[in-house]
Amino acid sequence: MNWLVKEKVGILFAGVFGILLITAVICYQHTLKLIETGKRVTQSQQVLTELVHAFSFVRDVETTQRGYQVSGDDRLLSPYIIAVSRMNAHLSRLKELTKDNHEHQRRIPELVRKIERRIALAEEVIRIHQKRRLLTEEEKTRADQGAKLAQEITNTIRHMETEENDLLSLRDNKLAESTRTTVIAIGSLGVLAFVLLCLAVYFTQLFVKERQLRLEEAEKAKANLDATLSSLAEGLARLNQEGQIEYLNPAGQRILGWELSEIVNHNFHQLVHDHKQEGIFVAESWCGVEEAMATRSACATFEERFLCKSGLSVIAQCTYSPLMFNQEASGSVLSFRDATEEKHGQSLNYAQLSITKLLAESEELGQDELDKVTEVLCKAFDWDMGLYWVVNPERELLQCAGLWHSSKIVLQEFHEEEIRGLHFVRGQGIPGEIWQSAEPRWITEIAELSTQKYPRIERTIKAGFHSIFIYPILVSGRVIGAIEFLSHEVRSPDHDLFDVCASVNSQVAQFLERKRSEAKLLESEEVFRQLAENIREVFWLESPDLSQLFYISPAYEEIWGLPVEDLYADPRSFIESIVPEDRDQVMQYISEITKSPEGSVAEYRITRPDGSIRWIWSRSFPIYDEDGNVFRTCGICHDISERKEIEKRISEFYSVVSHELRTPLTSIRAALGMIEGGLCGPLPEKATKLVEIARTESDRLIRLINDMLDLRKIEAGKLELHLEPCQPNALVDATLNAIQGMANEASVNVVSDVETDTSVSCDKDRIIQVLTNLVSNAVKFSQPGSSIKVKVETDDTGSCRFSVIDNGPGIAKEHMHKLFEQFGQVDSSESRAKGGTGLGLAVSKGLVEEHKGKIGVESKVGIGSTFWFELPKESNEASQS
Repeated sequence: MNWLVKEKVGILFAGVFGILLITAVICYQHTLKLIETGKRVTQSQQVLTELVHAFSFVRDVETTQRGYQVSGDDRLLSPYIIAVSRMNAHLSRLKELTKDNHEHQRRIPELVRKIERRIALAEEVIRIHQKRRLLTEEEKTRADQGAKLAQEITNTIRHMETEENDLLSLRDNKLAESTRTTVIAIGSLGVLAFVLLCLAVYFTQLFVKERQLRLEEAEKAKANLDATLSSLAEGLARLNQEGQIEYLNPAGQRILGWELSEIVNHNFHQLVHDHKQEGIFVAESWCGVEEAMATRSACATFEERFLCKSGLSVIAQCTYSPLMFNQEASGSVLSFRDATEEKHGQSLNYAQLSITKLLAESEELGQDELDKVTEVLCKAFDWDMGLYWVVNPERELLQCAGLWHSSKIVLQEFHEEEIRGLHFVRGQGIPGEIWQSAEPRWITEIAELSTQKYPRIERTIKAGFHSIFIYPILVSGRVIGAIEFLSHEVRSPDHDLFDVCASVNSQVAQFLERKRSEAKLLESEEVFRQLAENIREVFWLESPDLSQLFYISPAYEEIWGLPVEDLYADPRSFIESIVPEDRDQVMQYISEITKSPEGSVAEYRITRPDGSIRWIWSRSFPIYDEDGNVFRTCGICHDISERKEIEKRISEFYSVVSHELRTPLTSIRAALGMIEGGLCGPLPEKATKLVEIARTESDRLIRLINDMLDLRKIEAGKLELHLEPCQPNALVDATLNAIQGMANEASVNVVSDVETDTSVSCDKDRIIQVLTNLVSNAVKFSQPGSSIKVKVETDDTGSCRFSVIDNGPGIAKEHMHKLFEQFGQVDSSESRAKGGTGLGLAVSKGLVEEHKGKIGVESKVGIGSTFWFELPKESNEASQS
């Protein structure tokens, strides 16, 4: 009998133990599933976070590109550079997090390619804008392509977010279903265990020791279950039907700051969930415990604000599930995790993005814009009220220009009109102190401040505010305003808010700088427009290849007689108006614009629509970018038809007068020569002197006419040169022989200093004519007994340089520009006393330039002058070949 009882007791206890063991295993397995599901939920949340980062990156690229296109300010590229540097890390983490999701793994490479392409398009747009600084069709095309690609990227991210949210919902449903199944299983097993335990109690009277052993084993199983629950990273709480806390795992205790013994049997809603939110307490009907009990199903995961023991609150992502026994809800299970930092980061990004967008789209910082900036910052960091202060430099006051407060806050101590009318002088009140110190200030508890020093604080305390944070807005080190935040809760310093305010400070400074630059640009454009439209000169700005005309002044229509619209449509159309004989010259002139910083000059003729011909003088210059490349050309031109007509008439006058005078003068010169030679018999001494004077003046008139004819030929391009190799010493000797008589008469010594034996290709007679002009001028202005040197040398390029050096009075710098002009003479009594036609140097200049050479003078008053000319190496080589 005892054996039978013992066996029954053993079987009963074995059954109870087995049931408890199965229960523990089921609980353990469910806990593992809960842990795994929690990890997968966390993974899904991380995937969604990375997708948000990817979306933010695309928006950063888009916003930076557009801001830079509008302002051209390189400082606007900073968010874009940061986004690009972090992009690969976010995409790599996204790929790692979704390695168990084949659909995401399939889309991620495509997403990466699109993002890389978007970066390439943005870089190309930035590069084009940096190079040209003006909005071009190519830049617009790239920007449109980038916008379209950004939209595709956004659609892909949104699709992935939708799938991930669906997956998250599916996992939550599976977890809820598993929980219900486990609870039912545990409940069933518990009932069976209770029945068996009752039977075992009946027999335990005989076997006390065996029963005690079974109880100890049950306690051990319970401890294992508690250890399993304690290992969870998420908070887990069990609540009874009245919402009282029966259990809170260690993770939950860490999040809320409460020990289990401190909160057990306390109502969860009143202790944790019943906190002040925007001035109103959360109603008990809003608590998820009630919903879970009523619906007998798990509530969808959502965000709640829980109050911690410290008085601070945390944002928790939580799920309420009913605790079912016998199809009845006997309580609920709450799982939650701290999402404060994650939510804070999202709010930070949203605030920065919203303010950047607001400033980029605003024309000015008015009340509406400042109200919006204040609202964004308050909502992002959960402040109940915000004020934006602006310095009025004219009145030397700090005035309220922006205001926002929660719609659920009743301003009993203040009215909005009253707040907007507040103002402070420098150093007065907290805003005035910030204006004076230019340093931010965080006040954790307003009640600790002195109401005598800060009278406004008393009303602020009555309004229920506890904490204040105020940050100065500076531009170039100067305070232009401040942002003030007020909270009904006690708030500790938030470094993220400091960083955002610093970012807002930088953005406001950039906004004001951009507006200042735009105002200066508009002012400059207006000045240029007035100048261009009121001067009868044609100004233009175009691309080097003439493919695009950026600007041409209205004077073009007056001179050309053609509408500027046609030229804007086809910049090369002006070539059709050029006289065909001059087109090659103009094309050569255009090709030489970019070859030298000095540009090029041209004179050409155009045919107006009425058939009239106009002469145009034009000069163009290249414009270089930062890399030294030509990216624009500009120029000016005007009508010189009247000047050309005058020159033509003068030239015709010279030609007619020269030819009409030359014939009679030749006859007179011959007759005087015969008389002077005695053909008519001996003449009295006075008559001989008069004949000599007449013959000398006739020679002078003939030289003047010859010079005029030479100038006419040079101007008409009809002067013929007979080039031949000549020795420099032969040219100098021939000149000195011709001028020797004049030198002897003036008591001036002329010496030769030829340092080269290299032959020069030239027209011998014309070069001797040039040398004669220069030497005769030197003799004319030299003092008796002085010397003149005729020097010839070659330089490193092979050019032959002829110099006539005298010790005469010299020439003042302000008179040098007259020397080579027709009929040009130095304006002094001495020069007029020496006589001369004023054509010698002009003819010499024309003859040297016909040899493709150049001529000039160097002189110092009281020391002497050096007239020189050079014949280039090219002429020498051409003649020798």
